[in-house]
Amino acid sequence: MNKNITNLENLLNKNIKELSKLKNYDYEKFLYSMIHLTSQLSYFYKKIAKNGPTENVFYSRNMQSMEHKLIYINLGRGFPKELMDGHWCYVLKDYGCKLLVIPSTSIKNDSKFNSEYDMDIFSEDVEKEEVIKSRLCITDMRTIDIQRIDKRKKYNHENDDLTPLTKETKGMLQKEKTEPDVIESNLFKTEEEKKEEKTKEVLQLEHAVEVEDENYEYPPVTLLSKPSK
Repeated sequence: MNKNITNLENLLNKNIKELSKLKNYDYEKFLYSMIHLTSQLSYFYKKIAKNGPTENVFYSRNMQSMEHKLIYINLGRGFPKELMDGHWCYVLKDYGCKLLVIPSTSIKNDSKFNSEYDMDIFSEDVEKEEVIKSRLCITDMRTIDIQRIDKRKKYNHENDDLTPLTKETKGMLQKEKTEPDVIESNLFKTEEEKKEEKTKEVLQLEHAVEVEDENYEYPPVTLLSKPSK
């Protein structure tokens, strides 16, 4: 084995061991996250790309657009102040093999609300027959690979009644910018257009290879509407 790779592995093992000693870090969840990540990487590069070139190989699903819906995403483990692990996410833009999403969180008694970057929504747990209030976290908006979708979480969108967060709603949102449930569309408008243009270039490759999951089902919560004042 390459000596440099051996040194890197030793350094990685050392860092992981240091993490395992910390009392203020969830080491067990870190291990689960790493196991999930490595297994998904192995699945893509070994089974889908068949240990060959990956430039024109994409993991995709044969389904309708996921824009303006909630899906369950495994965000993985990141830096300390980033949302991590599994979260329901609002799909702001569907780029085919990638999604621009806004993660949501449950609202606890000590949760702090930022009127500039947070938006509270109601959702219905169909299985438990109860309405749940959750919070969209704009500061954790990100682009993710669709391979991060957790198919075990199924979703029913039949009663959706949430105003799509698009540039078409800019006028409405600007009028409400002093209210608690505002999302400023200019936070993502420019970046969204840039990413859309780049994605079109990728998806128009003539010899792109796509692997579809025909048995995918939407993740059992139904969006209702924004909370009334």
